[in-house]
Amino acid sequence: MINNENLVGTLRILWQWRKKIARVVFVAVIGSSIISFFLYNYYKSTTIFYAASPDLFKPEQLFGGSKSVDYYGTDADIDRLITIANSNELVEYMVKRFNLYAHYDIDSTKKNASFKMKERFFSLYDIQKSKYDALELSVEDVDSKFSAEMANEARNKIDNIAQSLIKNSQAKLMESVKKDIDDKQKDLIVLGDSLSNLRKKYGIYDLSSGEVLAGKVAEAESNYNMSKAKLNSLEKDPHVKRDTIAMIRANTKGYEEELIGLTADSSKSNFNIKRFNEGISHVTIITQMHGSVRDQLSRDINRLGELKAAFDNKISAIHLIETAIEPVQKSRPKRSIIILVSALAAFLFSCIGVLLLERYKDLPEQITQP
Repeated sequence: MINNENLVGTLRILWQWRKKIARVVFVAVIGSSIISFFLYNYYKSTTIFYAASPDLFKPEQLFGGSKSVDYYGTDADIDRLITIANSNELVEYMVKRFNLYAHYDIDSTKKNASFKMKERFFSLYDIQKSKYDALELSVEDVDSKFSAEMANEARNKIDNIAQSLIKNSQAKLMESVKKDIDDKQKDLIVLGDSLSNLRKKYGIYDLSSGEVLAGKVAEAESNYNMSKAKLNSLEKDPHVKRDTIAMIRANTKGYEEELIGLTADSSKSNFNIKRFNEGISHVTIITQMHGSVRDQLSRDINRLGELKAAFDNKISAIHLIETAIEPVQKSRPKRSIIILVSALAAFLFSCIGVLLLERYKDLPEQITQP
């Protein structure tokens, strides 16, 4: 019952003050209408795009080395583009490209000019990830055409910066491969010189010559033994002429010299079984190392060619879905909403003021009474 009486009393008070409240609301409506009339119209232009997968920049994509292709980037790639979109590099580029100090009427000579510019820029510029994982970049401006130009240029700059980051990584990888190639070429020269010296020292120019040399040794030994046996036999026969004996003895000596040349430690011949056995392991190791480095060098050269082809290939870091176009409908201010909110606020504050005034109008008299 008390609550109902309070409510009725409140409504009675408001009804008594209805004309004054109405005047306040009317003044608020007129004032907000006038103020909103002088507000600039802003136009928002939006461009939509997806992040491209960095895998598209890899050489494997150009030369068919990858079985599966991811065309769209992951959440990390999206975050990278958003970071680029909010970077100082992008802001500074846009400020210079569109002369925003003059456009936003900011004095560039003041100490806090840079701070004001960024504050103003980000109040009109925004990039968000949509529920479909697309990136929506928006720019507001009083000039509808200017907003579309800025949105498209910002998107293109984001693409260029993202490409540059990938290209820089590719360039560093190319430099690393080039250094490996230079090192392997130097190693190849050193190994080639070592192999040449070993071949001269041990007379090994072909690893398969061991079989040939063994055959030569066996043949020389066989010829020597046969010739020696023949000489021993004929020397005992008094009917054999001395010239024949001398010729066989000479042949035997020749076979012996050949055998010594092929087997003796002191032999100066390059084609010697002992020298071959001593040097074969060294020559084999150096030959294998030389071949391994040469093969790796060939692979590195091919790899460098693939990296250079990928580096020179023009691939976008984004997949463009929608280009920003000149908007025909303003984005703000919503004048009707401003007027409605002003009227509602004026009404509420007027009611509160009236109730407070009625509640405490007798307070001074109460204070002055003894």
